[in-house]
Amino acid sequence: MENKKANSILFVLLVFLSCSLPRLGITKSDVAGNPIKMHGFYYNKPDYWSFIFYQNGIFRGDFGAGDEKSIDYITRTFTDSNNIKNDYRIPYAWGLFKIDGSKISIEKWESREWAAYGITKYSGIILNDSTLLIDHPVVGKDTFYFHYLPVKPDSTNKFIRE
Repeated sequence: MENKKANSILFVLLVFLSCSLPRLGITKSDVAGNPIKMHGFYYNKPDYWSFIFYQNGIFRGDFGAGDEKSIDYITRTFTDSNNIKNDYRIPYAWGLFKIDGSKISIEKWESREWAAYGITKYSGIILNDSTLLIDHPVVGKDTFYFHYLPVKPDSTNKFIRE
C-alpha cells in the first residue's frame, strides 16, 4: 500500500512539473514612446499569421488563419468572446516582446508533446510604425502589416505576472 501511495505522489509531481512553464528571457516592461502602432494586430500575406503587441510588453497570438485567410477572419478571431476566453486558458497564446531601437525581439511559449511547454524566440526589425520585417519560426523572414482594431482585447492573463 505504501508503494502505491509513493508512486501516486511521484506521478502527480511529474505531471505538475511537466506542465510548468519555462521562464521567458524577456522581462515585462512598458514600451517607451511610440515606435510601432499597437491598437490593433499585425499580419502577413498571404498566410495571415497574426499577433498583437501591448504597450506593457505583452505579446498575444501568433496564430495562422487556416483556410479562411482574410482580415475579417483575423479581426473576428481577436474580438470574438469565445476565442478570447480560450486564449486566456492557454499559455502558448502569450509571450513578451521588447524593442531596442529598430530591433524587436519576441519570446512566447509553445506547446510541445504531453503538456510540456517550450519557448519560441524570434526577432525582426521595425521598418516603420506599421510595418515589421520578422524572422518568423513558421513562415521565415516576412513582412507583417498593422491593422487597426476598434476594440482591442485586454492583455491581462494568468501566465504573465509583473
